[in-house]
Amino acid sequence: MLHAARLLATATAEAEAGTGSRDEHEKADLLRALGADPTARTHPPYVRTRLRDLEKQQKRRATRFVRDMVDRSLIDLLSVYRDVLVLHADPGADLVNGEMRPDLERLARALSPEQAAAPHGRRARGPRPHRRQRERAPRARGDGRAGAARRVTPHDRPQGDA
Repeated sequence: MLHAARLLATATAEAEAGTGSRDEHEKADLLRALGADPTARTHPPYVRTRLRDLEKQQKRRATRFVRDMVDRSLIDLLSVYRDVLVLHADPGADLVNGEMRPDLERLARALSPEQAAAPHGRRARGPRPHRRQRERAPRARGDGRAGAARRVTPHDRPQGDA
């Protein structure tokens, strides 16, 4: 989890660094095109609307930049584990990350094929129970007793014959 947070922080910092000056330049160009004063504290409503639209567009672009960076990083990581699995199957095969071959061979010796296929050990713990089996487990009621965690309504109570 710590590595994921670090990856996201790095991607966000790079997005801010890469788009900050561009965003300011676009804002200045828009104000100039609309004939508004860039140094003014307030602007007419039509200028504010266009500025708000530009800011939304810039925010979407920055978010997309972050997501693309995270996606590229995860694909790179996936290619490393793919190469480890290939080395287990055929030690002489060509690798996607051929320049990292000594490191990949070391990683392949340290991990079994099962561990490389599930790097966080999810499958090593055994199969997960089926969803319905998990739902049938008794839940705590909050008063220390086991049982369903929902309230009984008058419609749930058995009706007498009388």
